[in-house]
Amino acid sequence: MGPLDGIKIVEMATWILAPAAGAILAEMGAEVIKIEEPVGGDPSRGLRIGPTGVAPMFLLENRNKRSVAINLTTEKGREIAHTLLASADVFITNIPEEVLTRLGMDYETLSRVNPRLIYASATAYGPRGPEAGRRSFDAAAYWTRGGFMHYLGEPDSDPPAQQAGGYGDHTGCVHIALGIALALYHRERTGVGQRVDVSLLGTGVWTSALPVQLALLFGISLPRGGRKAAINALYSN
Repeated sequence: MGPLDGIKIVEMATWILAPAAGAILAEMGAEVIKIEEPVGGDPSRGLRIGPTGVAPMFLLENRNKRSVAINLTTEKGREIAHTLLASADVFITNIPEEVLTRLGMDYETLSRVNPRLIYASATAYGPRGPEAGRRSFDAAAYWTRGGFMHYLGEPDSDPPAQQAGGYGDHTGCVHIALGIALALYHRERTGVGQRVDVSLLGTGVWTSALPVQLALLFGISLPRGGRKAAINALYSN
């Protein structure tokens, strides 16, 4: 028995940011049901490699889940989804807000369907501010806008080193899983659900918190290093 045994999670998300959080929570014992489009499903299903047609990304991010295809553009589809969510503990999504509103899967609607629901939303730049709703992947919102892409590679290298795929997404999903766990604990004390928001930009800023703190305190930028300039042998890897 895992610590989240008996917790029911409904996930409506694609690619990595958000689905990986569902995978983490499923490994902790939660029941995770993934809503997919009837045609094609999660696009990561299509990233097949080799003659066997295996899609490694989909298998990694969606292990230990069950899947159901629902056409949310129909009234019957929305009714089925709302019935599923009425008995759920958590909803996880990375679908853009305007699409969720159009499909009747936005926070305001689902919190009326189930006031105890934990609603976890993953976005590129957060739910508020001038860039709210803007779409992006981790290469831009996490690696570049988060700041630490600047520190990869040697001081005079141009362009900087190539980032590895999925790092920002997976880091963000740890934050999502933690936020959901804390929201579930809060619900046990209050009986009320709440919204959890995690962004790639916020995750990137947290990951590069030390240079950000130096800039905030002293108005300076941490200089780019490099193997030749390393003052500690452990930095020269």
